[in-house]
Amino acid sequence: GGAAAPPPMTIVDMRGGSARVVTDLSKLEKPSGSSLDAEELPFPELQHNLRLVVDLAEAEIQTADAKIRHEKDTRLLLERERARLVENLEEARSAAASVAELLTDAEACEAAARNNTASFLDLAEAHARMAETHPEAYKTHGLRDLALSHAFPKLTKLIGANWDPLVDPKPEAAKAARAWRRCLTVSGPSRDKSGRSADPQTLLVSEPVAHPIRKALVTRWDPTDPEPALRVLETWDATLPNAVVDDLHASAVLPKLRRAVEAWDPALSAGSQFQKHASPAHVWLFPWLPRLGESLQSLWAPIRHKLARATQEWHPSDESAMRLLEPWRRAFEPKDWDALLSRAVAPKLEHALVAELVVDRDAGDTGAAETAASSPKADPLKWVLRWERVMPAKRMVGLLEACFFPKWHQTLHAWLAPPRGGTAEPPADLEQVTRWYLGWKALFSEDLLAHECVRAQINVALDMMNQAAAGDGVAA
Repeated sequence: GGAAAPPPMTIVDMRGGSARVVTDLSKLEKPSGSSLDAEELPFPELQHNLRLVVDLAEAEIQTADAKIRHEKDTRLLLERERARLVENLEEARSAAASVAELLTDAEACEAAARNNTASFLDLAEAHARMAETHPEAYKTHGLRDLALSHAFPKLTKLIGANWDPLVDPKPEAAKAARAWRRCLTVSGPSRDKSGRSADPQTLLVSEPVAHPIRKALVTRWDPTDPEPALRVLETWDATLPNAVVDDLHASAVLPKLRRAVEAWDPALSAGSQFQKHASPAHVWLFPWLPRLGESLQSLWAPIRHKLARATQEWHPSDESAMRLLEPWRRAFEPKDWDALLSRAVAPKLEHALVAELVVDRDAGDTGAAETAASSPKADPLKWVLRWERVMPAKRMVGLLEACFFPKWHQTLHAWLAPPRGGTAEPPADLEQVTRWYLGWKALFSEDLLAHECVRAQINVALDMMNQAAAGDGVAA
């Protein structure tokens, strides 16, 4: 937009009997209190000339005022520019002093490295002080390249050419190398030998550290013995960049674990016991869970397949299946764990309840309430209830409702129902029936007895016993 309009001028008119203040020159044509019209004023030519003089004076005053305001603005801008230049000068002087001091420190560090008068850790501390004291100069002038040239040969010598990471992780070397992160992480990426961009810390540890670890894991490490590999990785965790650690996991650890899972065979031997010479897979896989986490998910599907196949010939009386499967509950997702049990375990348990369990008056009817628990006839139920701690409650209760309680209720009803056809069979001894009932009930845990569906099935038996005790007959 155009320039702002100049502010109105204030004029004091001293003509006439009293002074007056006006802001418009046109109001000066006649003095305050004058009663003469313009035609009555004397010397009209002089009046005209005076007006011209006043108009010219007003224009000159306005021009001078605008110029003064412009000069003030210019002065303000120049003062700001001067302040900026002074600040830049101070920064330049400070940077020059910082560079001079940094150069002196760098030359001393270079001399110490060349003359071998400073240790690996001493050089790291010296570079860290330079990076922290002169961060901008250290970054701008690329002194991380100097740091790499000092650190690399020292670290290589400290590690040694014949280093076996699985035997000696070298924690002292890892601690010393970790000190270099303070100066190698202050700037952008460097270039490796092939010209590719790389993190300076990665350039330092790739050949002396990461390569020997990868080679040891790939060629000499037994994946069924996780401790040596975990020890060396934990030793160097805080020193190696995250990308290097992730690469070791992906290129060395996971492939070895995958091949070990493929070779693992949890099959049953002829003696109906799971092979004892094979190390259980969870023993050498679970220690990797905190480190690899979801990366192990790709191994769970083949393991579930192997576990299901191993239990094809399994019998519920064999407790080794529980020892084989139970540890995997903590690794598998609940839906996958339930699917495995429904495929490998539930059909066997159902068959045991339907085909092998015998519920008659003999189990638990001749002694204390605990006799049902000790009767061989109740063994199939005990086999099933052994899985309660690992099987989802819904599936366990559904199994009992479908395969146990109908058989149990049928036996109790036949016992309590009045004789048919005029037989001379005596009525049931209710004390004996109570012992029988308590004997079977004692097999169930408190958690199962507290379950709504199990409690309903127990109440059905109690209702039959109460009907028999009242002499009302037992409902069919």
